[in-house]
Amino acid sequence: MKTTLAAEVALIDDDVFSLRLLSRQLEQIGYDKVTTFERANGALALIQKEPRAFRLVIADLQMPEMDGIEFLRHLSAAGYTGALLLVSGEGAGILQTAEQLAKLHGLQVIASLPKPVTKRPFQKEPRGAVNLFGKLLTLAI
Repeated sequence: MKTTLAAEVALIDDDVFSLRLLSRQLEQIGYDKVTTFERANGALALIQKEPRAFRLVIADLQMPEMDGIEFLRHLSAAGYTGALLLVSGEGAGILQTAEQLAKLHGLQVIASLPKPVTKRPFQKEPRGAVNLFGKLLTLAI
């Protein structure tokens, strides 16, 4: 029997392939409420209207109309209080800098992952191990 997780997820990536891949990976671990956006503006518009619309936002840092740093500023200004997972193909240094900046803006970063995102972070670990899968499960409670 498949477990269904109740948390709403916003998935933002201008790369359609990455968007589909991440969406499928989230569905495989039980998230059935994944809303995908190819542009950050669409997600921000919803979050500005209702800051608690999503429990988790997964965002690519390289987007055409708005870079990741600008997106983080807008997300914080909108009053978003859910979890944030950052992804980027730009390298570990960029991810670390963005993660630190997000935390300075009061955002709750649960992880930052290099692209392409593999299945590994979404898989269960041996009992007692803390990983992204466990963090995602707690968001759904």
